[in-house]
Amino acid sequence: MTQISRRNLAKGSAWVAPVVIASSAVPAYAASQCNNPSVYAEGSVDYNWGVVATDPKTSSTTTQKLSLVVAMNATGLPVGAVITDIRFEYWIQNRNDSLTNPDGSSGGHGPGIYDPGNSKASTRTAGTCTTSYSTITGCSYSGLSTPLSNNSKFPASPVFTSGTSKAAVTANWVDHKFKKLDGSTVTAKAWQFQFIGDPKLATAQLKNNATTGCLDLPQLNTPQFNVSYPNVLQAANAERTIYVDRTVYLTYTVNGVSTTLTMYQPSTKVCDSSDSPGGINRC
Repeated sequence: MTQISRRNLAKGSAWVAPVVIASSAVPAYAASQCNNPSVYAEGSVDYNWGVVATDPKTSSTTTQKLSLVVAMNATGLPVGAVITDIRFEYWIQNRNDSLTNPDGSSGGHGPGIYDPGNSKASTRTAGTCTTSYSTITGCSYSGLSTPLSNNSKFPASPVFTSGTSKAAVTANWVDHKFKKLDGSTVTAKAWQFQFIGDPKLATAQLKNNATTGCLDLPQLNTPQFNVSYPNVLQAANAERTIYVDRTVYLTYTVNGVSTTLTMYQPSTKVCDSSDSPGGINRC
């Protein structure tokens, strides 16, 4: 089965086409052969740092922009499986104004990203989301209305735009252990964001695979979540880093037995745009 390309997903408009899964009638014994189910997903974090400062202590401001989007699929589920939960979870490092960076600049220059309920975020200005440390109000979105948008070439699946689906800030200002490239961890304040699909609609998307005799879930795309941050401090090279963790969860039941599949998507590089023209993180 074709896998989603991390490089293509990061480019947004150049995603791979959704996977096509062959289907046919499946023998009753097939369920016993489906003992190795898996879920696969790629979540793209695209952060534009705007004007990049040469003086790390500058008081000049710029507009920065964040977009989050996910593509996922699953293979090898047993016949009769009913999906009860499908979601993708981001943990993103909070930008912490109270910190002082090694270069002497304030944490308002970076690193990290302000949560969507921060007073500097477009989602807060629009009156749709507010946060006060761990208290979160109104940061839940559905359909394709602002701040969610569609990709016309690879449109979002109804699994993530209708029914009980939503995109939401689900935690904020939490001490989170991020995994580093060397396998160690670093703890930083973080906010959590989830794309949550409608499990009934996801179940309806399951297809019998003629080759394996199991159920497969074709590629599902989420909407794109967009936040802009006008009039924030410009960030110098050393400050343009972000810790990010990503995990997909798919829970299904068969004959009353519940199983949860997960896949953790680590960063294969430091989410650092210091060598990127225009100061854009894609990770």
